Amino acid sequence: FGGHAMAAGLTLPAANFQAFADAFSAVIAEHDAHLFEPVLWTDGALGADDFSLQLANQLQEGDPWGQAFPPPVFEGEFEILEQRILKEKHLKLTLRHIEGGNWLEAIAFNVDLDVWPTESSRVQMAYQLDINEFRGERRVQLKVVWLAPV
Repeated sequence: FGGHAMAAGLTLPAANFQAFADAFSAVIAEHDAHLFEPVLWTDGALGADDFSLQLANQLQEGDPWGQAFPPPVFEGEFEILEQRILKEKHLKLTLRHIEGGNWLEAIAFNVDLDVWPTESSRVQMAYQLDINEFRGERRVQLKVVWLAPV
């Protein structure tokens, strides 16, 4: 008892650890390597007119999100209007959907500083539709899950 449904553990004598590690590695080697590569599933793309506080509120009210029911992740390509690094590791972007529409703000936490900021004028992203509330003003914000220069 205790822990959570996704937890697992085992106990073995230290003298048996190498035999266990070898057997575990042998079983893993029997499987295709691509099975161990991460896959990012999305809920599709949003159109330029879909970025609204109304939709962001509806998604927030769609709780409870959890382990087997994660919040929606969308994907899309955007024009980069502005980019800057915050606190030496986070990326703040001002974007426009490639179909047009209003500008949007996005935040990506713990970015690869060897890639960002980029010289590219476009970015492909997976993101969650979020709301940023600052000084009493609420705006749609994209919380970046994954991004790559195009």
